[in-house]
Amino acid sequence: MKKNLIITSLLTITLLTSCGGKGLTTNNNVSVTFRTTAENKDSAISNLTYDENWFFKDSYTYNEDLAEMSLGLTLSSADNEEYDVDNKTGDKNIKQLYEDLGFSSESYYSVGFNEEDTDKVALSIASKNVTNSGKESTILSINLRGIGYGSGGWISNFNIGEGKEDIDNTDNKQYHLGFYTAGLFAFNEIKTYVTDKNIDLDNTKVWLTGFSRSAAAANIASIFLGDIMDRKNIYTYAFATPAYKVNVTNDELLKNIFNIINSGDIVPMIPPIEWDFGIEGTKVELPLITEDTRSSFETELYNLCGITYTGLNDYESISKSMINMLLKYAPSREEYALVLEDAVKSIFNRKDDGSIDYSYIDNILSCEGTNEDAISIESLIESVKGIDFSDITAIIGLVTKIGNTLNAGEEYWGNKDSYNDELLEKISEIISFAITLYMGAGTDEEQLAFDTLKEIGTLGVTSPLLEQHWGEVYLARLRMHS
Repeated sequence: MKKNLIITSLLTITLLTSCGGKGLTTNNNVSVTFRTTAENKDSAISNLTYDENWFFKDSYTYNEDLAEMSLGLTLSSADNEEYDVDNKTGDKNIKQLYEDLGFSSESYYSVGFNEEDTDKVALSIASKNVTNSGKESTILSINLRGIGYGSGGWISNFNIGEGKEDIDNTDNKQYHLGFYTAGLFAFNEIKTYVTDKNIDLDNTKVWLTGFSRSAAAANIASIFLGDIMDRKNIYTYAFATPAYKVNVTNDELLKNIFNIINSGDIVPMIPPIEWDFGIEGTKVELPLITEDTRSSFETELYNLCGITYTGLNDYESISKSMINMLLKYAPSREEYALVLEDAVKSIFNRKDDGSIDYSYIDNILSCEGTNEDAISIESLIESVKGIDFSDITAIIGLVTKIGNTLNAGEEYWGNKDSYNDELLEKISEIISFAITLYMGAGTDEEQLAFDTLKEIGTLGVTSPLLEQHWGEVYLARLRMHS
């Protein structure tokens, strides 16, 4: 009897070896280490499920367990400045997670970690051969980093493009330009990996994930992948996806791309729908926080990152007020790209000491320092912060300062080819509007948006509105139960 059992076991091993793959892995207690948003330190998620049977079921049917595991995967890829500069271990958590899920270290590949993304995207790839019902397949897992990708990576988020004809073989018409270049980079890296590993895409299940900026890039990469393999074998789960495409078709073939959205998160609202931007695929809205579910949500969030949630149940109207403020000065994609884009991107350029570099705007307003009446944006901001708006003399003095600056700008730049009259006018409008809001003379919606901006300026990533974009909040919303 024992001899027959040994022979049977050896035969089973031989069959698996000859097929080149292993049976399907199931693990109901996966632990994921990730970097917390607020405190920039490692924490852990437990009790996630990983089941490779998922990838042999319909990719067009939403799978909440797969969504949770996908979010765990993308959270584990969070890089940060400490890792970048000192330790050079930005992908340490996701590399370990892949090993825990049974992907060999030999199959692991990463690029872009310990660097700022800018127009690319850091990503990690791992693969394994499995056998299901006697047939060998490859599971190809790809995660695009969308959290903690360095201050320089922010700049391409605002590189929307004019929406004109394609330039330099880059699709500037159909897609958000910054997201497109990142998605195309990811697609090319995936193709290279597939070639190097001699992977047969006809027998491959692709698991593709991303968050925020990388969620848009993952969508685009998924669309491109579907042009070279069967879309039914692509399982794309993206979170907090910003709009990345104009004139969305709602193509049924792309419904295997699941975009999981927190309705109060401002990031999926931009670029605005008013600029004809949207997302393809299937939109899945996270459960709302209600009086019945709030306690469960708070518990989940605290267990994830030690943060006590004190925010509102819903931030959708606040986020919309912020979008409306943007639309006030950039009613169209083209106007934003031509007039405001360079100015906005300049704010995300940092000086060596980490402070904001306003030089692009300063050069227009202050005439490169050639006029003693001109003032810099930085000093103007400090002046507005310190002004007593009950003192009419102080207000007149500030307005006079601004007027001198704008007049000097016109005088200096008036005869130069690089003079941007539209930008100068736009900055003038924004400054005047900011003073109106500081005086509390805006509409209710405008004051709501302005108060939120001040809160973000004070609290940064821990401000209640930006909390809605945290990966931890997404996972807590996904896991909460009434």
